[in-house]
Amino acid sequence: MFKSLFNKKPNFYSIKTFTYYIPSPPYRKNGYRETEFDSIISKISQMGYTLIDINTQSHSSEEKSGMWVVCTIGAKTKEIDQKEIIVETQEVITNSSDIELDPSIVHEL
Repeated sequence: MFKSLFNKKPNFYSIKTFTYYIPSPPYRKNGYRETEFDSIISKISQMGYTLIDINTQSHSSEEKSGMWVVCTIGAKTKEIDQKEIIVETQEVITNSSDIELDPSIVHEL
């Protein structure tokens, strides 16, 4: 992530980070796609931001575990840079009919 910040590409007006916490899902025999996060990244892209880099950091404790996702995003214009990134989970869920949440995962709205 820091490499992306310091090797800033000149075609970006600004670069910032977007962080998101994904709680660990229950044990599964098959893989799991985090469609809620996919929808949030899609919304950020629709706002005009460019995804430059993405990193994860696991987190575990006795109470809960999961991972932090840290996205480095760039704005190519001042107008895009001035857009505040507020993504409400309920808004993403409501506006995306194809997202089916796992009832065993607690989503803090």
